[in-house]
Amino acid sequence: MLNISEREIRNYVDEGKLTAHPDAPLRVTADSVRQCLRGRAA
Repeated sequence: MLNISEREIRNYVDEGKLTAHPDAPLRVTADSVRQCLRGRAA
């Protein structure tokens, strides 16, 4: 679980930082979360 708001997750999806699953409700792929976290650690 990410410790960020749903709005932040939606913003990251809109910016292309996270990849959303095509089906509702909003869920993001584990791979996109890992890549996003690697980008923050750098």
